Amino acid sequence: MERELKLAKREKKPLSVIVMDIDRFKKINDSHGHRLGDEFLTEIAKLLQNHARGSDVICRYGGEEFLIVMPGANARTARKRAEQLRVHCEAMRIAHNGKELRVTLSFGVATYPTHGREGEEIVIKADKALYKSKRRGRNCVTLWEENKG
Repeated sequence: MERELKLAKREKKPLSVIVMDIDRFKKINDSHGHRLGDEFLTEIAKLLQNHARGSDVICRYGGEEFLIVMPGANARTARKRAEQLRVHCEAMRIAHNGKELRVTLSFGVATYPTHGREGEEIVIKADKALYKSKRRGRNCVTLWEENKG
């Protein structure tokens, strides 16, 4: 993050961060076991890799959270990408015990320099926007500036 932020500052370009969380992931683990939870984590990681630009940095950020650093992407572009990922995830199904199971993702987006000047600040704002998505009912994208108030 810090390397990409230094580059963005030097080149006077935006840098966006998308933070996403699997909705109701604990329920999946509790109801169907950790093996299925791990399968969903793996499939979501593949989905993120398949829909990333070569310059994007994708990482697992916590238990069921992922983070994408998007060098050169403004807030509009990052929000659009998050919405595309949301739709792709919503369409994804995993077969388990004769059933087709699915998960949804909630997203938060923040961008340098619009929403902050330091890496940690941008990630925190994207994370706060993510939790606003959770409060709004999950399976949606929230841009930090929508999170004011």
